[in-house]
Amino acid sequence: SAADDTGDSNSDGVTKNEYNLSFDIERTSNFGAKPHIRLWRGNDIEIGACSADEYDGTCTVVVSELSEGEHYIYATAINEMGTSSARSDTVVITIDTEIEAPSEPDLTIGSDSGKETDDDLTSFHSPTFSGTGEPYARVEIINSVSAVLGTDMVASTGLWKVTADEQSLEDGTHLIFARVIDDAGNQSDLSDSLEVTVDTEAPDRMDQPQPNQNGEVSGRLVPDLLITLYNHGEEVSTVETQESGGWFFSMNELPNGENSLTVTATDAAGNESDQSPENQITMQGQGQGTFQQGQGQGQGQGQGANEAPIIDAMFGNNPNNNTWEETRDTDDAFPEFRGWGEPFMDVTLRSNGNRIGENTVRADGSWIIYPDREMHEGNQFITAELVDPNTGRVGPLSDPFEVDIHPAGSGNVMIPTTPQMYWN
Repeated sequence: SAADDTGDSNSDGVTKNEYNLSFDIERTSNFGAKPHIRLWRGNDIEIGACSADEYDGTCTVVVSELSEGEHYIYATAINEMGTSSARSDTVVITIDTEIEAPSEPDLTIGSDSGKETDDDLTSFHSPTFSGTGEPYARVEIINSVSAVLGTDMVASTGLWKVTADEQSLEDGTHLIFARVIDDAGNQSDLSDSLEVTVDTEAPDRMDQPQPNQNGEVSGRLVPDLLITLYNHGEEVSTVETQESGGWFFSMNELPNGENSLTVTATDAAGNESDQSPENQITMQGQGQGTFQQGQGQGQGQGQGANEAPIIDAMFGNNPNNNTWEETRDTDDAFPEFRGWGEPFMDVTLRSNGNRIGENTVRADGSWIIYPDREMHEGNQFITAELVDPNTGRVGPLSDPFEVDIHPAGSGNVMIPTTPQMYWN
């Protein structure tokens, strides 16, 4: 009957009910006023009977149980003379009482706009999710408060893809579930949840890029941003901000002649800021250039902290006495450097021009830096520079501090003293 047919329509013969199923039967007009109706399944297995009403010729057979799967149902009638009719047309009844939960939803590659394709960060309010489930079932995407965000059909392959309704996910972290509903009306349990973070707000527009005295374009923001350098609107290079938020590009990447530089910042979700104001730089040779800033001219040095910092000492293992102390000669690949500078400025330490570490100047003007990478063997000139954390502008370099590094196992062997002979 229509009441028991729980499929997409009330006449598709699909039901999730397996007990007490009602079949409505009507006699043919030429087979007597009150025939006896018999209901059959498959290979002539009788599953019920009823007597047709004398006036409208109908009756209902209630079948106590049918098993999961397809059943071929037909009816016959016996009139008052005992004559049996031919079989009625066969109807196919499908009993479907089970459905498995779909897979955990996943952001599609096109919607996962983060740095990694599986970090579940998106810059879209209406991202697309995918997964697997029962073929031809209807799949729904649901949030943690059971609101349906979008729906579609599972393909014959068992794959599905659903795009959330427009503007359905606000910025923030959300738990997303999936469930499926099959043709029989069975609704699955919820899938495992996916935690997705929606971030649609781009970083603030950056200041114009500023060259520093090291032949670099540099600045400072916050960690985990991707900085993109543009020249005349064309992308030149990208670099990630360091733990301190600092970033830099070598000006050796720029061609000789006039360059019009801008920068953008892209966050972890893939939101890119507007391009910064441009800075005109004329390159005259390898890493050398002049630039236009506002209304004035300048040489390639940023307007950062006011004074150069001072490198005061290096502490490490002295190989001559195997003691950790202040020295200019060490076999320690990660020695400690100490110095002085303007309080609360960031300080960057360099070895032969290459960055090896950074820290913040303390309130008393002192700073300590341990290299964050192993120092190379040999004689090295250590310099430091201050960076204004508010503007990203870089101050002048310190005086060079010459040290000799020869890490243990590097092959440098101490020369022994001349042997002495003693006798009584």
